[in-house]
Order: sequence, then C-alpha cells, then structure tokens
Amino acid sequence: MPYTRPYAGGFQDFPNTTTPINAAALNTIDVGVKTANDQFQTVTTAQRTALTPSVGQAVWDSDLRQLMVYINAAGGNAWQPVGNTIVCSSTTRPSTPFEGQEIYETDTNKTLVYNGSSWVETSDLDSTDALPTSAQTKLTNVYNSVQRLAYGTRTSDYTANQTTVGAAADVFSSDLTWTADGTSSYRIEFFVPQSYTETTVDTFLEVHLVSGAGTDLGILGRIGPSQVSGKRAYWSGHLVTYYTPSVGSASINLRCLCLSSGSGALQAASGGAGAFLPMWLAVFGPPIT
Repeated sequence: MPYTRPYAGGFQDFPNTTTPINAAALNTIDVGVKTANDQFQTVTTAQRTALTPSVGQAVWDSDLRQLMVYINAAGGNAWQPVGNTIVCSSTTRPSTPFEGQEIYETDTNKTLVYNGSSWVETSDLDSTDALPTSAQTKLTNVYNSVQRLAYGTRTSDYTANQTTVGAAADVFSSDLTWTADGTSSYRIEFFVPQSYTETTVDTFLEVHLVSGAGTDLGILGRIGPSQVSGKRAYWSGHLVTYYTPSVGSASINLRCLCLSSGSGALQAASGGAGAFLPMWLAVFGPPIT
C-alpha cells in the first residue's frame, strides 16, 4: 500500500506541539517501514551475498539487473533468479552473467541464454526458420557431413575401352558443380549396379575422379581383374572418397579405363522389374555458400 506520512510538513521541534510523537504517528511510521521492507530492495551483488536473508525475501540485484528470491532449495537455501529477460543490445550484455541468465538484444532481435561460459542463441526474430537458431546450428552440425550438394545419374551402360584418362569419356553427361569453401573435405560417393571386365586374364577396370576440366584427381577404385581366360569379372559397388577443392566453384566427374586390353562396362538402367537401377555420383558436405 502507499505510504502516508504522519505529518505532511514533517515533525516540528518543541515547543511546537502540532506534530506530537505519539502512538498514532509512530504506528504510521512503523507501517511505512514494514511496507518498504516488504518491497524489493535494490542491492549490489556484494550487498546481496552479505545479507542474512529469510526464505521468500526478494531483492533487485542492480549489478546483474536481475530479480532474485531466496528460496528453500535442495542442498541448501540459495538465491534464485526470477525469470525476467534482460533487454539490452549486443554491445551492452551483462558483464558478469550467471548460468541461465536470459537476454534479448534489440539490435539483433535475438534471444540468448548464458550457459556458464558463453552466450547461446535460442531464437532469432529475423529468422523465418521454424527452429531456434541454436537448434538449427545443432542440426546443421549433425547434417553437415550428409547434406547432398550435387547429384547426377546415368541410366545407360558406359563402355570402358580406353587406357588413359585423357582419352576416356566422362561417365556422367553433366559435371557435378558446387561452391567450395576451400577448407572442407567433401564426401564423394559413386554407386554402380553392375560392372564387368574384359574376358582377358588380368584385365581390370579403373575408375578415376576427374575435375570438370578433365584433370585426373586420382583413382577412385578398381574393378576386377578377371582371373580366368574367357570369363569376365563382375562387380557391384559403392565407392567413397573425400575431396578438398580450392575455394570457389568446384566440379567433378568420373572416367573409367580398361587395363590392360579390350573393353569392359559400367552397367545401369532406369530400374523396374528385372532391370538395373541408375548409377549415380553425389557430393555431400557443408551448406552451399
């Protein structure tokens, strides 16, 4: 309740008797003191920790800018912050935050919580994503290594009849292209439903990863060899490697060689009953920049 002074003009010295110190005046003061004591006191953190509070006592910590209540907690009574969010900017965050403290930044429109060592973003009003940014970050971290950035398929056989990368044709009609950050190792995966070698003994297929310009980036895998004259070696496989291109636009393809003579093939089709599925090449990695 609001405090009403015993005498609007204050007490007067004796012999003035218009403002006597009597029970009515003292009770008015007493009620005022009690009312003030029952309200939130503004204290510094040092002053708060020096108090001998009773359970239920509440104060305003001017250092933390936080309403604190002394509660009966498991393991001992303690000061507990009451869930007010500090409104500040990204440059005026609390200088001595406590774990669990929450702020809202007016210049970034973000809500953050202090985890004991750093501020963690929990939401961003400027973001149109359904998840808070912190949750998005966690999901991004989980899916960075499996997010598909580029993908290509082939539904027809590829004839491998060359012995050099420069003479061989690209396996896929279009290169796989993405924007590389210059530091990430991108996961390259190639799947072929079936392949076969020449019938000549010790003839094998060799799959090379090449750049969009046709530069040989290395052997992705070998298929075969045939060990019986007049018989082919067959293989169905899934080849995986990691590639770190320079920053900027990156592109890859595959070329397949037949070593040491004749020809072999990578086989694929459109799928369906009794038919091969497409062969495919894919790039996985961090989000496209």
